[in-house]
Amino acid sequence: VRVRSTMCHDFVTDSLWELYNHGVELLRKQVFRDHIIMYAEDVYDAAEIASTWLGKRKWLRYLRQLYLSLHLIRKEFTHGRTALLWNWKLQLPVFLHTEHRNYHVSLAPPFLNYCYLQLAIPPGVHNPMSDVKLCALGLVANTTNSSAPWPWGTMLSVEERLDRPEVFVAVLLSALVAALV
Repeated sequence: VRVRSTMCHDFVTDSLWELYNHGVELLRKQVFRDHIIMYAEDVYDAAEIASTWLGKRKWLRYLRQLYLSLHLIRKEFTHGRTALLWNWKLQLPVFLHTEHRNYHVSLAPPFLNYCYLQLAIPPGVHNPMSDVKLCALGLVANTTNSSAPWPWGTMLSVEERLDRPEVFVAVLLSALVAALV
């Protein structure tokens, strides 16, 4: 699943296509540009989720979890993979915000990478999954050698599981039964 990027590089790519469509012959040189790739099993529109109070709480949990690793990401961007790995391990939701839409993302290892990929000079087509790339991190993430921050990561995970309507109903019924006994 691909979500179209809206970065300055996309302006360059779109401009190259516009020139090509107007008959300009472009030199076929090897040019590389940087990409941030987030790996996902599935991506879907988050508009419906974000419109409910439970969905807003899920989004806030995602942001709170990212805040736990913000000091690491500020030092080195590649720690973004660690932040997403924690989300994945804690089974917390992940969201992606673009200029026009918000997405709910089901992460897949290796979660995130920062790569230099060949710029597709028209009529060539860009393929971010090609083998011709130079990445800052490995293409396989170590999912066994990382622990979420204690105690906040665990608390967010517990909150995620308890923040459901059926939990409220179960607590209410338990209190009612306890009051009657």
